[in-house]
Amino acid sequence: MRQTSLKKKFASLMCCMLSLTCTLGSIPASASTDQPVENLALHCSYETSGAPSADYPDSGGELTDGVEGTSSYGDSAWSAYLYVADLEITVDLGESKDFSKVEGVFLNSINNGGIPYPEWVRFSYSNDKETWTEIVQESFGDTAPEDAVYTYSYELPETVNARYVKLTFPTAGWVFVSEIRVW
Repeated sequence: MRQTSLKKKFASLMCCMLSLTCTLGSIPASASTDQPVENLALHCSYETSGAPSADYPDSGGELTDGVEGTSSYGDSAWSAYLYVADLEITVDLGESKDFSKVEGVFLNSINNGGIPYPEWVRFSYSNDKETWTEIVQESFGDTAPEDAVYTYSYELPETVNARYVKLTFPTAGWVFVSEIRVW
């Protein structure tokens, strides 16, 4: 009799655990964080206001292909710009989408290749590519490491909705960028 009671309790416990596992497994991953799991700019088209260097070209898809450059400036994931005043890279998300975070991936190889970060970066958004709202403009400051790949990341105080996201930065010398992300 006692063995049957233990078997029933064990079976009941197993059913509860299975039920809990199924319930927890059905909660989407994005429900547990504020940041969406999807990079909205991934594989999106974009336009640049200046051409990259022929030595570090961009065929029109590298900045949103999801491939982050390594710490080597010879890595083909990098697109490099030289002496383009306030270069603008405008990403078309395809349709208006909600987002709350923007990122740009840059290389600093000051000791190995004379490649600094840009003096500053600015992100803006628009729904018509004519009227732009600035998200942020700031310099890298002391937080960006020297001789490294650095992801400049800015979290907006609230979610915005737009189709176009623009990254602007000066290129007084070399500037290497490999990814633009929108979350």
